Amino acid sequence: MMESETETQTETPKPRLSERVREVALSIRHTYSNWRAWLKQRPWVLDLGFFFLGFCFDLLLLKSIDSVPMLIHQGSYVLLLSALILLDHHYHVTQTLPGGWWGKLLAHRDWVIHFLFGTLFNAFFVFYFRASVISSLSFFIFIPLLALVLALNELPMFRNLGPLMRMALWSFTCTSFWAYLLPLLFGFLSAWLFVLAVFLSTVSVFGLWYLSLRLTADFQWNFWRAVAPSLGVQLLLLLLYFSGVVPPVPLSLKWIGVYHDVRKPDGTELLYVRDGLRFWEHGAETFLARPQDRLNVWMRIFAPKRFRDDIYVAWQHKNEQGQWMQTDRIPLKLSHSGQRGWTGHTYKVNYASGEWRVEVLTADARLLGSIEITVLPDNSTQPREFLLDKR
Repeated sequence: MMESETETQTETPKPRLSERVREVALSIRHTYSNWRAWLKQRPWVLDLGFFFLGFCFDLLLLKSIDSVPMLIHQGSYVLLLSALILLDHHYHVTQTLPGGWWGKLLAHRDWVIHFLFGTLFNAFFVFYFRASVISSLSFFIFIPLLALVLALNELPMFRNLGPLMRMALWSFTCTSFWAYLLPLLFGFLSAWLFVLAVFLSTVSVFGLWYLSLRLTADFQWNFWRAVAPSLGVQLLLLLLYFSGVVPPVPLSLKWIGVYHDVRKPDGTELLYVRDGLRFWEHGAETFLARPQDRLNVWMRIFAPKRFRDDIYVAWQHKNEQGQWMQTDRIPLKLSHSGQRGWTGHTYKVNYASGEWRVEVLTADARLLGSIEITVLPDNSTQPREFLLDKR
């Protein structure tokens, strides 16, 4: 009788938990090393990352231009930028960094400066864009210029100009901050307030230059390198402002529409008849007029809570030659509606068929917005079905 041989299989022992942890740690370390080597060859990735981080951070905090926390946040950024520019110039000249954690922290000062500039420029771009009108010079000149600055700020070649370029950008930052802080404090817009903003920024530039000379003995850091580019920025801003190119921050037109009836002063019941499926129109821009109809234009304007300046509306009619002729320019009575801003209502009783335009203007004739209206006679006597717009 033959005995069967039993084959025994030996099981492979499972790795211990400590060995698994060690393998995972080595894998993470290897991945991190490869990632650092990849970033070292592509430094622009970190620049874009910090820019995106600043943009996201700005979106979380940026709400209303007259928000006190937002103003404190931006003011602190301007002050922090001032200190970092001084330190950067000092270590740029001496080519030495202190030891310890302070030296390691200062080694990343370029990224922090880039982060602060990006965040502030994002906010300025949002505020200027809100205050600009598509048909205005500010939209075609000032907004593209600011977008160009945002794009150039991402280029290493642009930032490698060092303190020279940072002083110019910092002077623009100071002027933009003062340009909407002063109207918020005083409650009105004025050319003198913008001139005051430029003056305060210029004084700050001279002050920062003086402090940098006291902190770092650098005979090359003269007036023409440290101050002249900043003064050039201020002169350009003055030229753009008095040419009507700078948007009227902190004001902005949030909504404007044409209606057959406004039944409540706060504009919560706006009635209109729409010609066909013109869903893109703000109310009844194609206005079907019957006898006794008033041509109502209702709007919502963002302005500071303490705003007490005058806003005007200009009614214009297009003549047979295709030219806009102003028929009325009247002050607009505004009422405050809490967090939703200010509302205004203007109307016209005596009007003719044809093309009309209503422009919303500041006291110094800066355009906040406009709407064009096509008035068509409605000879029907059938009851009309009004649409309701709640705002």
